Amino acid sequence: METWKPVVGWEGLYEVSDQGQVRSRRGVRKTSRMPNGYERLTLRRSGKPHVTGLVHRLVAEAFIPRSAPDLEVNHKNNVRHDNRATNLEWVTRKQNNLHAWKQGRLYQQKVTPDKLEQIIHLYTVVGLTQKDVAIQLGISQSLVSHLLRSRAGIYHG
Repeated sequence: METWKPVVGWEGLYEVSDQGQVRSRRGVRKTSRMPNGYERLTLRRSGKPHVTGLVHRLVAEAFIPRSAPDLEVNHKNNVRHDNRATNLEWVTRKQNNLHAWKQGRLYQQKVTPDKLEQIIHLYTVVGLTQKDVAIQLGISQSLVSHLLRSRAGIYHG
């Protein structure tokens, strides 16, 4: 049986279900799929567009307790439009990117797990520059930089 809860911050206007549906007083709202696979919809106040909501975040905020404010939502099965509460979890950016990488969605074609460990070791322990790490491992400096930046979630330092 589908369970409905108010959308956090939109109580009285929108509800979200544990099955990944969003509804207003007019009924279930149609979502659109973004090029990256996530589903979104526009939330409105007084008939005017106000905010674009990512469905997986709305579901997670309503159904899954969050231990810290800076956590991200991970799709456990890697299907970005599967927004069932049972498929979602709060994780750190590093955990989210590591999960994506292990599932083949992030750099796997260029960087094996061993090579990733080498990158981190050469940069953090040995003290090589990003350029020297790239030369030694035969990959681009931009890939090394991207993997090490906190934005990529692989190395926070």
